[in-house]
Amino acid sequence: ACPREVEGLWGPFLCCEVAAARLLPARRREGEGVLERRRVAAMASMRVAGKIIVAVVALAVLASAVVAQNEDTSVFRVDLPVTLRAKYPHSEALFGLPSYGGSISGRVIYGTPHLNHTGCNEIQPDPEWPDEPILMIDRGQCDFVRKVRNAELAGAVAVVIADNQGLCGYGTCADVPCDCSVPPVRDCECRMPFMADDGSGGDVNIPSFLLSRYHTDKFKQCILGTAPEGELCHQPTPVVATMEWSLPRRDGQVIFDFWTTAEELAAADFRREIAYLIEPLGTSIRFTPHFFIYDGAKWGCTREFNGNFACGSQCVSSGRYCSPDPDGGFDTGRSGGDVVAENLRQMCIWKQSNETYPLDFGIRWWKYASLFDTQCAEGDVEWGECSSSQQWAAGLDPGVTNECVEAAGGVDERGPVNELLEAEVRLRDDLVIVTLPTVVINDVIERGSTTANNVLATLCAGFVEGTQPTVCKYCRNVAPEALEQCLKNAEAGSGSGSGSGDGPHGQNTHSGAGPPEDSSLPGWAAALLVLLVLVVIGLAVGGYVVYKKLKSKIDEFDYRALGDDPARAPAALTAADDASHQWGSIAAGDGGGDDDAADEAGGGTADAGDVELRGDADI
Repeated sequence: ACPREVEGLWGPFLCCEVAAARLLPARRREGEGVLERRRVAAMASMRVAGKIIVAVVALAVLASAVVAQNEDTSVFRVDLPVTLRAKYPHSEALFGLPSYGGSISGRVIYGTPHLNHTGCNEIQPDPEWPDEPILMIDRGQCDFVRKVRNAELAGAVAVVIADNQGLCGYGTCADVPCDCSVPPVRDCECRMPFMADDGSGGDVNIPSFLLSRYHTDKFKQCILGTAPEGELCHQPTPVVATMEWSLPRRDGQVIFDFWTTAEELAAADFRREIAYLIEPLGTSIRFTPHFFIYDGAKWGCTREFNGNFACGSQCVSSGRYCSPDPDGGFDTGRSGGDVVAENLRQMCIWKQSNETYPLDFGIRWWKYASLFDTQCAEGDVEWGECSSSQQWAAGLDPGVTNECVEAAGGVDERGPVNELLEAEVRLRDDLVIVTLPTVVINDVIERGSTTANNVLATLCAGFVEGTQPTVCKYCRNVAPEALEQCLKNAEAGSGSGSGSGDGPHGQNTHSGAGPPEDSSLPGWAAALLVLLVLVVIGLAVGGYVVYKKLKSKIDEFDYRALGDDPARAPAALTAADDASHQWGSIAAGDGGGDDDAADEAGGGTADAGDVELRGDADI
């Protein structure tokens, strides 16, 4: 018989597993064979439970923390009608693409107003719907991902899921205590569920919130005009809402935490994509990898039966730190303990990479992680030996890594508390990390599809305006297939391309060849160039005018001096011509005269011209 409070909290499946665990001591007397079968069964249930942790454990224990964080990082606000104007509590989906640092506003359209319309099948847009509506869909009959995907295909820019159960403290559930340790009362939930990804939500590109039945019933009254006579919404009234996502902004450096695990081969491609972001972003981010470690004490793995810990080789350090068996063979192949040991190695490799080579931005850890994924993770390779080889290949010292592992407490079966693993378990609980991979930026968990493009967009939204690195300017909105090349070009500071298409958040995208070349001069440089040209022209015109006046005066003086004596005229004219030629040489600056002053004048002008030419080249 399963205690009522346990069944209400965990459901009948896990309740039976809890009951089985309680019976293990009695079954021990039946012989070692039965004990071994029970141990294997217990580990099988742990592995299965690990796969459904989001659907069961997170729903029962962690939902409140997820919803609480939603209230801090996202907002759902009704702007019209005035009687509904307010901010409303909500739960945010773990799939789709939130617009971090931005908002979406639009008219709310009730997309499932009839019993046979659930959003589980194709949604036919009504011709009277506005462009890009926020579609409200009733909960029930199929998973959230399917409903939101169908809404996106119908043209919605965002989705509101109307809960089909009451929420404690509101409406018909106003008198129901919000105590999640007891079974539900009259279809009243103690908290709103969060909208998990069923594993296929990577293609959903719009955000979605879940709101309580109590509040969405009010929205429906206005949209359908079913409010009591005398109230504002007794006739159809448009409802306009805004969805906002805030992200704490940092000046100059954004915090980027990445949660993964050594056995998560599905995330290997993502890790390789993210690695391309690291060098172009450089010191503008503070990156730290983290690893998903199961708390063995919570799973009963620290208990001993007949001299063995309950979960056997799936845990290390006296059953404290565990991972599900990666290949399902509890007595053969790799074990959960091997996964924990590799996670600890990678924590120490990061420590070595970050502390010994700080100018590399941790790129050696990324190289090692990529090499481990391709050379060690699959097949029958022994992880310890393979890890050492890949560390050398990545420019790291396995000896330093091993010293770090032992200093933290090691990974022996009966070892003590490991300070690095213990800190990781506590941090995971504090942040409510329930899926892998998980990206945390400026202490906010990134919701939605985890892709390199989305991560870059969120990272760029985390900078104070004006402090974003160059890569944000050129590569934030490129198409996914062009991101890698754009990052390489942005890092090199060259490239060309033209914008085209729409980015993941609706912005215009760049074709991806890299930063476009800007051939135009800055405004100040163009103005200076024009001024220099005008000065040169002015000097030339002025010099010519002075030359003409001087020549005229000399000629006039010489002729007056000669008077009527024709015999003196040829010599005087020759002297005047010589003087004229000399002054003209000085004014023109050719330096060709016999006079030293003329040479100096000509040479000085040539030097000035050289300086001006160098200045033009710099501009």
